[in-house]
Amino acid sequence: MFRGAGLALTILMMVLASFLLFAIYTNIGFAISIGKNLQGVPVQGRIIYTYNLQIENLKNKPAVFHINYENIPAAWNLKIPEEAPNEVKTGPNSTKSIPLLFRVDQASIGQSNIITVKIANEDGKEITRQINIFPIKK
Repeated sequence: MFRGAGLALTILMMVLASFLLFAIYTNIGFAISIGKNLQGVPVQGRIIYTYNLQIENLKNKPAVFHINYENIPAAWNLKIPEEAPNEVKTGPNSTKSIPLLFRVDQASIGQSNIITVKIANEDGKEITRQINIFPIKK
């Protein structure tokens, strides 16, 4: 039935179609990125670390995302904008940026801390990202 190049092309098309179907069914409709800004700046007895959390809505309709921050040491302060503490609204096909400011105490110098950020959409699909902060004295 199939010979040589025809068989190879048929198999290649089937593999590509499988990848396409997998991508369609596993798409969760949003993307997350966390970028570093200021790192290790001493201010008023604390060390400042800032990050920019970006949530990109990949759907053609507005969306609401729920954010949960875990493993933040009790002596640290996390400052986020008041309009976006744990819930962020985005328009269709748009990106929302949330600045994160960590104020690290002096006792945490030399200790590695992994902060977990979990973002879930209205459908309950979740993306988890981690921020590793290792405070040093400059």
